[in-house]
Amino acid sequence: MSKENQFQISKSTAHDINNLLMSINNSLELIEINIKNPSKILVLKRNMATLTQRIAEIIEDSLSSVPGQKFRKVNLIPLLEELYFTLENSRGKRVKIEKEYSAEAIYVPGNATQLSRVLMNIGVNALEAIEDIGSIKISAYDSVTEKMISSDQRLKNFKDYSVIRIKDSGAGISEEYIKNIFIEGFSTKTKERISGIGLHSAKKIIEEHSGEIFIASTLKKGATFTILLPRYANNFSGNLKMNEKKKILLADDEETILELLRDLLESYGYEVVTAKNGKELLEKYNYGIDLCIIDQKMPVMDGFTAIAKLRKSNITIPVLLTSGSQSLKDEKRIKKLQINSILTKPYDFEELVRTIAQIIR
Repeated sequence: MSKENQFQISKSTAHDINNLLMSINNSLELIEINIKNPSKILVLKRNMATLTQRIAEIIEDSLSSVPGQKFRKVNLIPLLEELYFTLENSRGKRVKIEKEYSAEAIYVPGNATQLSRVLMNIGVNALEAIEDIGSIKISAYDSVTEKMISSDQRLKNFKDYSVIRIKDSGAGISEEYIKNIFIEGFSTKTKERISGIGLHSAKKIIEEHSGEIFIASTLKKGATFTILLPRYANNFSGNLKMNEKKKILLADDEETILELLRDLLESYGYEVVTAKNGKELLEKYNYGIDLCIIDQKMPVMDGFTAIAKLRKSNITIPVLLTSGSQSLKDEKRIKKLQINSILTKPYDFEELVRTIAQIIR
């Protein structure tokens, strides 16, 4: 890759990250304004969690030499809100933008950045399809309902999927064009109007998420795009607060992370001992510990080395490994060290607590 191309990629990455950081900063200001409104703060918190995930994905993608999607737990609502505000700010006064969500949070496994590109592409296309006065409705549902299936039989095999619908009242698409609309290189636009990733790429991204995308349209009556994505599965549904005291040994070289996680875990009834590196973890370990949460990259002694020393001493304590990299591919080493689970930073705290509950209950 030429230095010029590398510069352009770096410039684009910096631009994307700056936009996301600005959104996080705006959310923080809104939290201060809505300090007495817990429900609003919860929505803002979830939005910020999705934004931080997207920053992590962008950085990981720009640094990784390993191709392929890297999936996290993604809340669709902040992505749809981003689309809503983009269309609101682009529409002028001619198009009414509506939204409807079945829940405040709808989770799917995926890459938030890629999913956002798909939604933006379809949303902008919908806006461009309306020449005069019209409307766009953005909808999201946490599952496919019988009512949806009765109106569209294509959905009958997707009962465990979340649903996104983007409906416009634009010019519509003819049956002839619908047959070809997802073919690479095909477009109903003129060359001057082509923008975004294209519907062929959008469909490919959704299929890489084990999902499906459908279109229904009638000329002069608009079009509806339906996106189906597998629901995020929570394998543990019990009470996350502990009924009996469990002791966790937590190792991370970031003091801020240590303090924050210790306070959060203690609020869930856990007793927490902290260590700043693998060497300190070994010094503080005792047989009253129920679980070790260990960061992979630490000074003095890294996570893998510390776990290896525990196992060499015939200590079979459950281990949860955390890492800032999504490229931990050494499955043989992970199996040999008997690592119970791996979480990629930044992770959702609820996901951490659920994972802990699955391991030590």
